[in-house]
Amino acid sequence: MDLLQLKYFKDAAQYENFSKAAEVNFVPQSSISKAVKILENQYNTPLFDRIGKNIYLNDNGRFLYQEVCGIFDRLDSCTHHFAQVRPNHIIIYVQDAAFFVPLFATDYMHSHPKTHITFSNTMEVLHSTRSTYDFTFMPELDDMSNYDYEPLLEDDVVALVSKEHPLAAKDEIDVAELGEELFISFYYSMWLRTITQEICENIGGFPPRVVFETHDEFSVIHLVAKNAGVTLMPEKLYNVHKHKNIKVLKLKKTMTSRTVLAWSKEKHLSKDEQEFIQFAQKWFANATENSQW
Repeated sequence: MDLLQLKYFKDAAQYENFSKAAEVNFVPQSSISKAVKILENQYNTPLFDRIGKNIYLNDNGRFLYQEVCGIFDRLDSCTHHFAQVRPNHIIIYVQDAAFFVPLFATDYMHSHPKTHITFSNTMEVLHSTRSTYDFTFMPELDDMSNYDYEPLLEDDVVALVSKEHPLAAKDEIDVAELGEELFISFYYSMWLRTITQEICENIGGFPPRVVFETHDEFSVIHLVAKNAGVTLMPEKLYNVHKHKNIKVLKLKKTMTSRTVLAWSKEKHLSKDEQEFIQFAQKWFANATENSQW
C-alpha cells in the first residue's frame, strides 16, 4: 500500500466511478481498478458493491474512505502549517491572465526582496481537501460569494485576422461576419476558449469552426498571421504579442474579459498580504494607463 493507491481509492470512492477517478488523476482507468484491487486483497474484503457496470461504496469501503480522508486531511494540515509559518512567502494560483502574472510576480519580488512567491499548480489544487494557495488570479464569475476579491483588469475581446485576409480592409465588424471562417483557438479547458464559444454562439449566432487548438497565445497569433484562420482574443493580451502581419478588428458587440485577484472569505490577511493586494492593484492599473500592453 502507498499514498498514491490510497489517493486513487479515495477519488474512486468519492465519485463511485472508476472512470471519473481516472480522469481527475490523468491516469488510465486500469490504474484505478488495480489500486482498489490491491487494497481489497490486502484487507481481504470487497470495498465496493459491483452491479453491472456501476460501483457503489459498501460499509467496508465507507469505513476506509473516512480513514483515508483523515490521512489526507492531516497531510494537508502539515502543508498548510508550514506555508503559514514560513515568513514572507505568498502562494498564488493562476487561472487567468497567465501571461501577465509572471511579469507581475517578478516585479513584486524585485521590489520586495524579502518576499518569495511560489505558484500552486492545478494538480495540487484538485487533489487537496483544503486551499493550497493564498491568492488566485481568476476570471470574474457570476457568483463570487465564496471569495473576497479585487478587480485588476478589464479587456475587450477583438477579432484578429491576417492582413492578407479580405476582412483586413475593415476596422470594425459584426461577429456574424466570421461565421464561415476557420478559427485558431484554445483548448476547451481554457477560459479564452469559453469566451470564444460564447461570443460566436450567443452574439454571432454560429458555432466556431475550430481547426487548431492550443494552450499557447504565440501559436495562435503565428497561425493567424500566416492566414491559417482567424481568432478572438482580449485586446490587451494580444498587444503583448503584437505581430506586424495581423489586423485588429473591433467587434460591434463583444464581451469583456475581467480578471480579479481573489482569496477565501475565511482568510485573515497579514500585513504582507495586504501590501501584495495593493501592489497588484497599482501594477495592473499603471501598466494599463501607460499602454504597456
